Amino acid sequence: LVERDLPVVAPIEKNGTTLFHCDGFAFAVFRRAGGHAPELDNDNHLEQLGRTLARWHACGSDRPYQLRHTMDPVADIRAASTFLINDVVDLNYRSQYRDACGQLLEQIEQRLAEVEFPLLNVHGDCHTGNILWRDNGPHFVDLDDSLRAPAMQDIWMLLSGEQDEQQHQLRVLARGYDTFLPFPWQQTALIEPLRTRRIICYDAWLARRWDDPAFPPAFPWFESMSYWRDQTELLQQQLRNLQTPL
Repeated sequence: LVERDLPVVAPIEKNGTTLFHCDGFAFAVFRRAGGHAPELDNDNHLEQLGRTLARWHACGSDRPYQLRHTMDPVADIRAASTFLINDVVDLNYRSQYRDACGQLLEQIEQRLAEVEFPLLNVHGDCHTGNILWRDNGPHFVDLDDSLRAPAMQDIWMLLSGEQDEQQHQLRVLARGYDTFLPFPWQQTALIEPLRTRRIICYDAWLARRWDDPAFPPAFPWFESMSYWRDQTELLQQQLRNLQTPL
């Protein structure tokens, strides 16, 4: 990405490598880079983000990842939800959570069968917390979730607000994106499946790292009954969203 003049904060290279080891730990070093989150109600910011993502996706279409994950929304949701249902979800909400996941998988499989989505190397976690706005443009950080996925994976997390606001944001992002690549309008059908995948896989990510002593203090609400009540209701809302005609 750096070689193609894309604005990312890349690891520092020394003696031909960016990966170093010390006392059994592997690590990388990055230059300090400040900035603030982009303003999603600013059309200039959105249009520039659209242009940058199109350049990124053009770069990511010619050399597929060899070692990183390739997204399969259905398989990813099924694996994460099975783990959560068996070992994590509060018993008071486990059956409701299981039912919601089963119905969501049915709806998502049906929707994915109707959409073509080529896979690219994408950022993978492209929310505003991973974008530093500096020097009048975006700088992307935190590529540890970069994977092979549809282009919409990097677009939907930049949407916020009510439906009409999100439609406007999509149009502005598309205006910038079309400068370099055709905007994947057909992939808007993937937004709710991708949102569902993120909700479930994020919980599984937390659960699998719960033995790390840093996690319980950072996420004290994760084991509460109220959290799993809220997550179950969120998945039920996602089911209603998926059942709404496009």
